[in-house]
Amino acid sequence: MKIVATDAKPIPKPEYVAELHDPTWFMEMVPKVDVLVAAAPHTKQTERMFNEQVFRSMKKTAYFLAMSRGKLYDDMAVVRALKEGWIAGAGLDVFPVEPPPSSHPIFDCPNVVMTAHTSGWSPDRQVRLIDVFADNVRRYSTGLPLVSVVDKPKGY
Repeated sequence: MKIVATDAKPIPKPEYVAELHDPTWFMEMVPKVDVLVAAAPHTKQTERMFNEQVFRSMKKTAYFLAMSRGKLYDDMAVVRALKEGWIAGAGLDVFPVEPPPSSHPIFDCPNVVMTAHTSGWSPDRQVRLIDVFADNVRRYSTGLPLVSVVDKPKGY
């Protein structure tokens, strides 16, 4: 798998990522990928960033995955994309309104898989959370900077 990504934070490119760019590259990236993953925080800048223009720019054989926050994408644009064949399918772990009402047209799309906002779960999740907490207690007690600190002005 070749991973290409955008990130608003200027971070070093991880070894497993082939290309990493700032968000201005997003619309150039979209038509290139086979799987487009929404895994960003929900902010004013990211709300509905996955919209009709994005879905129409994707390959017809591509899939959209929503894994972090439901308000990142336009759910009605996803419905149109799925029903009209703009994209091959979608995997939605998050939804703009959870749970979606039973009358929502997403339930009429055979090319969607929906899960109950559980993509962050794994058998080792609690161990990882406790490890981060313990590391931060150690860092705090020795005067080192903390990890995974929320930037309140940015909203994540």
